[in-house]
Amino acid sequence: MKMIQNSACIVILSLFCLLNSSFAQNFPSDWAGKWQGNLAIYNPAKGKTMEVTMQLTITATENPSQWGWEIVYNTGEKQDIRKYVLLAQDPAVGHYLIDEQNSILLDSYLVNQRLISAFDVSNNRLMAIYHFQPEQIVFTILSSGGEYLRQSGGSNDTPLVDSFKLQAFQEAVLKRIP
Repeated sequence: MKMIQNSACIVILSLFCLLNSSFAQNFPSDWAGKWQGNLAIYNPAKGKTMEVTMQLTITATENPSQWGWEIVYNTGEKQDIRKYVLLAQDPAVGHYLIDEQNSILLDSYLVNQRLISAFDVSNNRLMAIYHFQPEQIVFTILSSGGEYLRQSGGSNDTPLVDSFKLQAFQEAVLKRIP
């Protein structure tokens, strides 16, 4: 009986590894194309403060380890176009780099069908997450102040913990468009 349980565990783990590795091999090619939706911006004290259109275009280039990664906010006269490049750093461990083409490089990690970047800019701490789902990409940004709001713990072998004030939450559900 124990041998059957062990065999079942090995089969399940093997399937998990196979599914996980096939996903990593298909990133970012499976998500190439144009994606569009509305980006809602929330403030903890005021609620929803703004909504703009957002488009993400992921395109292959001649270099197989480099992809076009273009984000467009708004349309018309207020259009804000950001032409970035996604670079494969170490795809085997899910490490990618978003090159903003202005000397800013954001290390990003592919984890559980999410491309995640964490960075500080102008005394703000941000976490950007692209969650790749079968029919959509959910884009989320969490923003907090760079300096901690409160520090607690640190006694009786309890670790010191810094907590930060949430400044903004942004979210867009992007659907594939032709």
